[in-house]
Amino acid sequence: MSKKRIKEIIRVNQAGELGAIQIYKGQLAVLKNKPIANDLKDMLSKEKKHYDKFNELLNSYEVRPTIFGPIWKTGAFGLGVLTAILGKKATHACTEAVEEVIIDHYQKQTQYLKGKDNNLAKITKKFCKEEKEHLDFASEHDTGWATSGNLGQPRETEHFLLQAMGGIQATSDVLVIGDESLPHAWESFAP
Repeated sequence: MSKKRIKEIIRVNQAGELGAIQIYKGQLAVLKNKPIANDLKDMLSKEKKHYDKFNELLNSYEVRPTIFGPIWKTGAFGLGVLTAILGKKATHACTEAVEEVIIDHYQKQTQYLKGKDNNLAKITKKFCKEEKEHLDFASEHDTGWATSGNLGQPRETEHFLLQAMGGIQATSDVLVIGDESLPHAWESFAP
């Protein structure tokens, strides 16, 4: 069971990093000439490094990537474009929403991997720290997502984004690894 689960972790993380790259690319397509573009490019660069690492792990662990990659890329790019069109706050709120989910995944994965695959546990722990930096940066821009230091407590105007991210995350869990027991995100993001 642990071998199968480790392969699922690698597949999900590779797909997640692909999604993050496409979100930033979508945002940059709209905001490329705005001051926020440099920050988005910096975060995109870090996500590309994560993606490259998980591609390397796909090969070394002999894991097939998700067959839904093209759909995932398109949806994530669209989310990036949409949040960029809505403005700087929505762009940063998207980063916060995504990173909160990713950080939670990486933390749980790191715990699971300890003693089973310590090398992969080190990678997920390191990437979790780097994703937290993105979350902290985005949180500094008064998006309303993380009010008073309480993640997941959005203002009314950002509630739609939270719901969208929950739906995307739940769908990606099911599509990427095919595990119907994972639509947990729907429950945590319900209105």
